[in-house]
Amino acid sequence: MNGNIILVVAHPGEETLGCARLLLREPEKLLILHVADGASRDEKALRRAGAKSVADLIRIRRTELLAAMGEFGIGEHQLLSGGFAEREVVHSLPRAVDTVLKLLRAERPAEVHTHPFEGGHPDADAVCYAVHRAVEILEETGEVRPAIFEFTGYHAREGLFHSIDFLSPYPMTQITVLDEDERERKEKALRCFRSQYDLYVRFAIREERWRRADRYDFGTRPHEGALYYELSRSGFTWDDFEKLVAKLQRQPPDSV
Repeated sequence: MNGNIILVVAHPGEETLGCARLLLREPEKLLILHVADGASRDEKALRRAGAKSVADLIRIRRTELLAAMGEFGIGEHQLLSGGFAEREVVHSLPRAVDTVLKLLRAERPAEVHTHPFEGGHPDADAVCYAVHRAVEILEETGEVRPAIFEFTGYHAREGLFHSIDFLSPYPMTQITVLDEDERERKEKALRCFRSQYDLYVRFAIREERWRRADRYDFGTRPHEGALYYELSRSGFTWDDFEKLVAKLQRQPPDSV
């Protein structure tokens, strides 16, 4: 195992929102895997980005990502793509697990940072599952496993969007306060994501919350009541997620 860090996120831009402290302070140690590459069949996403096609949208978001990472001194060779389309990661969980597992086996990082399991977006929950399952397989097969850390995303609280802190106060949360220069660099990077920036203004810039991840029960709803991706009419429900995870959990490690 080496001292490198792998950051596994669902979509371009989420690395900057959740882990700018790493991008700013340890850029040379990072490999970043975007499981979904920015592709979307949602007409609203195409119009918002000014894209003429899905391929055009992928190009736009890749260009935005490279510009944003340039603000941190992170090169294109540090950016990996899983090649999934937005909102389709959860429908391909075996391939998502395999993608993460192969990367962890190849790089043997000390740490992997990813989303919490909170019902905010089906892709984020799927990526969280993929990371935890991949690390679990390493443990089951007697291989060296990295520590899993998670950063705040978003979830529903009293039926509303909430992105300030974690759904649960446990495990204990660490808070990193960016200084003025770091905050400005983070905000400048976020502005590179022009096709998404209207969504990012709902997130905190100066403070970042993160922690060592605990084990999740991915067969249990993250919280009572409607999840945010159900409230936001993503076309996906908890029942869908539960069935897909249950099917995958029945498979032996070597079948993933």
